[in-house]
Amino acid sequence: MMESVYSTDFFCFHYSKFITYNLKPGIIMTTIKVEGMKCQHCVGNTKKALEELVGISNVNVDLEKGEVSFDGEAAMEDIKAAVAAKGFTVVD
Repeated sequence: MMESVYSTDFFCFHYSKFITYNLKPGIIMTTIKVEGMKCQHCVGNTKKALEELVGISNVNVDLEKGEVSFDGEAAMEDIKAAVAAKGFTVVD
C-alpha cells in the first residue's frame, strides 16, 4: 500500500520501508533500511558505495537506526547491488 501526502512544499511517498521526500523541486531524498552495519568502517563503506552511483549525492548513514538517506535517484536494483557488494542488505 502506498501512502501519499501532498502540500505546496512537501511531498512524501511511503512504500514498504523505502521513504522518499521531495522537499525542493528537482531534489528527491530517499531513506532506506540497511542490515549488517556494525561500525564506522561499515558506515564509510556503505556511504562510498552509494556515492559512486550516478545520480546519488548527500549520502548520510545512521548506524544506530540502520538507515541510509541520500539525495537523487537511481534504480533500486543498483542501490541494492552497491550495498550488497559491501556485505550489507537493503531491507524490503
